[in-house]
Amino acid sequence: MKKVTLLFCLSLFLLNLTPAFNGHWEGLVSKEQLTAKRQSRTKSASTPADTSTISSNQGMGEEKTMVVACDLTTYQSAIKLAPSDFPYTSGSGITVSATSNTGTLPNTAYPCGGNSFATSSTAWWLDDVNDLITLTFSAPVTSLSVVINGTNDGEIFTFNAATGTISLNNFCTASFATAGAGNQLECITSPGTFGTLVTLNNPAGSTVYTFTHNGASAGSRISLLDCYVAAPPPVVDPVNNVQACGGDMVPAIVFTGTTGATFNWTNNNTAIGLPASGNGNIATFTASSVTSQQVANIIVTPVLGSQTGSSVTFTITVKPKPTLTLGTPTNPSICGGANGNISFTTTNLPNGIYSLNFTGTGSPKNVLVSGNSFMLLGLGAGTYSNFSLSLNGCSATAAGPVTLVYPSFTWYQDLDGDG
Repeated sequence: MKKVTLLFCLSLFLLNLTPAFNGHWEGLVSKEQLTAKRQSRTKSASTPADTSTISSNQGMGEEKTMVVACDLTTYQSAIKLAPSDFPYTSGSGITVSATSNTGTLPNTAYPCGGNSFATSSTAWWLDDVNDLITLTFSAPVTSLSVVINGTNDGEIFTFNAATGTISLNNFCTASFATAGAGNQLECITSPGTFGTLVTLNNPAGSTVYTFTHNGASAGSRISLLDCYVAAPPPVVDPVNNVQACGGDMVPAIVFTGTTGATFNWTNNNTAIGLPASGNGNIATFTASSVTSQQVANIIVTPVLGSQTGSSVTFTITVKPKPTLTLGTPTNPSICGGANGNISFTTTNLPNGIYSLNFTGTGSPKNVLVSGNSFMLLGLGAGTYSNFSLSLNGCSATAAGPVTLVYPSFTWYQDLDGDG
């Protein structure tokens, strides 16, 4: 009988020494132990993530094949990155580095909505309003996913990006909901402790993302998954070369390509009448009245958020535009003859033979330009107008009209028959 009493008392003594399980952390941790654990951490926003714990990360030694976004059906096959795994290069070739001022915790899986959510074997511990995790990617990322767990009602995670706007999906809606501007995730179920996947979507893309916590409850674990996705670089469609004549209007040049992209352009020859740089479409402009052909290389570069795509190049060529000025006409010297002529002076018209079009009998006619002048020969009486000739697609015109007449004669009647 004494033996039984002794065992019963010993059992009561052991029960009184056992800390109460708080329903949040794996194992048995008292509130006093948790407080001491918080106070013992040293945090510095400028120090890298804790690398003192060697990660036995699931899949780190396997081939990296996750180069698409995770969802609730694929996340369990993704590599979970521990703080000591950074910098890390994914199967997509993008490298991510991390800095944090948080502590770390070993993982325990937590459920939500029929799924189990486990972080890396060692995970960041977000439990304070001053906690900050910063991820820096080698290329803009439009989608990334994290697993959080050990989360209680009222905990809020805030996700920010250096560029773009974040929205959240792929989380367990049974216990979590978005908050704030849509970039916050809040645990909304009590009692219980939960886990979830959450995907950050940022169509504009960013190279820098940050995670923070509202400090509620005892905090949560969080791990990045190797299923972050780079934004495809913006593109600009090819642009046809443009040719214009000096003094003419150059039609607007409209750029097409990635929706939402800005198209920045540069011009290496402002002599054509276009500024050295600009963004967006090139508005209609007047080509300079050049005396020699000018060729400008226009380089167009697409930009979307923090991403810059490959440039395309096209040319704008401005050619000298010839001019025609009417000179003195000479009437035919005999009736019915065709030895009348009209003189012209020109500019930007090299010496040579050209075809002159006009309204009137005999059009077109070849003319010989020499020293910026020529004669339109072989004309009979009549009205001539709308003179034009072309050089390299640029036309010179003179309106006229010019009227040529036959010579006039006085007719005398021989009344006395003497001839």
